[in-house]
Amino acid sequence: MDDNRSAIAQEAREAAFQAHLKMFEAKYAAALDVLQKPAPKTYADLPEHTRKWLEGKSDKELKNLDATIEFVVSSRTAGKVLAWVGGVAVMLIGYAVTTAKFGWDAFSFFRNMPR
Repeated sequence: MDDNRSAIAQEAREAAFQAHLKMFEAKYAAALDVLQKPAPKTYADLPEHTRKWLEGKSDKELKNLDATIEFVVSSRTAGKVLAWVGGVAVMLIGYAVTTAKFGWDAFSFFRNMPR
């Protein structure tokens, strides 16, 4: 009898898990599709609403938009470089502190060593 109840409880847990999994899949399927879709390479690859929005812009607005995109891309690159340089600087400081601590401990050990 206990085996029967255990099997029924296991089936209920499995059904609840599958229902939760389906809810998760439905919720994030659209986000995953966007991430897996390749970036558009040409004007024709852009979505229809984006093309309509771009067609309504003047040449000056398009130049400003192009400059803004270039600024964002270069800022991201600069941010990545700055993060890398900062990481290397922190690592070097950590190594310097560790080496100094080791040197101080070694000096103390050898100084107090009996002869």
